[in-house]
Formats: sequence, C-alpha cells, structure tokens
Amino acid sequence: MTILKLKILLKRLINFHLFDKLGEIKYPKRILPRKKYKLRIDFDKYIHTKKFVLIRRSNRSPSDAFDEGGMLRFDALINDLKDVPNLSMNLYGAKYRLQYLGYVPKGKATKPWEKKSSIKKKDFKDSFEYNCDVYPIYFVLNDITNNKFPYQRIKDKFVSDVYKLLYPTVQIGDYIEAIGITKVAHVPIMLNYWHVEFIIKDFKDDKGVKRSKIRGDNGGFNSEYWQNKLAQNALENILIMNAKKEFPESVYTKIRRKIYCD
Repeated sequence: MTILKLKILLKRLINFHLFDKLGEIKYPKRILPRKKYKLRIDFDKYIHTKKFVLIRRSNRSPSDAFDEGGMLRFDALINDLKDVPNLSMNLYGAKYRLQYLGYVPKGKATKPWEKKSSIKKKDFKDSFEYNCDVYPIYFVLNDITNNKFPYQRIKDKFVSDVYKLLYPTVQIGDYIEAIGITKVAHVPIMLNYWHVEFIIKDFKDDKGVKRSKIRGDNGGFNSEYWQNKLAQNALENILIMNAKKEFPESVYTKIRRKIYCD
C-alpha cells in the first residue's frame, strides 16, 4: 500500500469515528456519566497505593510547550493566572482516552453532574465544540495533590490572629510567610464524568483561591494581593515543575471498575 493510500484510509477512519450520518460531530458516549457510577471518586483513598494520571489539553505542540530543559512554558498551560484556580483536567484511563481531548463541553454541559442518572447525548447536542488541534500535557495525581508550598501574604489583623492562634509564623516586614496547599478533586460534569479540578487553598485559614479574586492581566505576577501570590506559587512550584511531556507509563496505575462503579 502506498503512503498516499494509507493517508486516505487513515482520514476515512478518522472521519468515520468523528462524524455521524448527517455529517455532525459525534460526542463520545463512553465518557458520559452513568447511573451506576459513583458521584465522586475519593482520590485521597487511593493516594498511597495508586498513581493515577491526569491530562490537560494545550494548543501548543510538545516541542513548543516545553523548553529545551524539559520545563513546561506558562502559556502552554494557561492564558492568565485566573486559569490556575479550579484548573480543568481529565482523569486518564478507564473510559477516558487521548482521542477525547479535543471535545470541549460548554454552557449547560459544564454544570456538575449531581444526580445518579445517565446523561443522554441528544439533550446536549449543541453544548460542545471539537478542536482537532490540541495536545496533551500529563500530570501524575500524587505529584500535584496535597502539596504544601510557601508564599508571602500581606500582614493584616485577621491573618495575623489566625496564624498566631494556629501555628508559629515568620513575619517579614509587612508580610507573613504563609503556607499554601493544593488539592485535586473529582468534579464530574454533564458531558464528562472524568473531569477533575486543581484547587488551591491557604493551609491555615482554609480559604480557597477564586478566579474572581485574581487581580491583574497576563498573569498579574506583580500583584501583592494574596490570592495572586498563592496562585502564582502553585503554578510555578507545583504545576510547572511536575508537568510531563510524555505519558508516564512506568508509574501509571490502571483504574479498575470498582473505583468508579458502585
């Protein structure tokens, strides 16, 4: 078989899987929530025995996304610092595969799946987009969840009182040497049971970072606002440091049915 014929065959195969008889893009049924699935997978239950892999879509090819030293570039992962809190990823394995990365739910399809019911594709026919020009960035769950890291927080009466009450603190002029902590939570949405979110909190007062609280454009890295500092440090010290260019097959733990099925 010639190379040209092979390319034509491959294109036909791709089109067969992507489009229905009417020429509309087919959403993959296998990643939809089902009645028999658990509402949430408790990752902490498996953190010491299993290594799950998470996958995040990027519009940069691996050669552009990672520098010569193998370090992920900021703009390959996010557009703005506001994207770091509740950063969306997918739990790789089980029903979720690499070929589903280009399917992007939108609108009502992004609402959390909160009832033990199966989702019908026909109810969300116009609630997704497909982008074939996306690439994977991999993370090992254990590397980015339950991680503590330092950041500087502007000293005010509330935070000073909280920190003095709970733990000894280090004060540096107008700042307190604070501690952040990360968490990865399973948050199934209407069109994707395998959706997860990266959550950031102050370890001591348990306040989470919200996108609406991030100040500044293009990352806002010069802002003194504490939520910016917390998001920035989580990005630089946790996400960027642990991003992987290739699938970490050597540590990957398969996801058994008993983990997500009742």
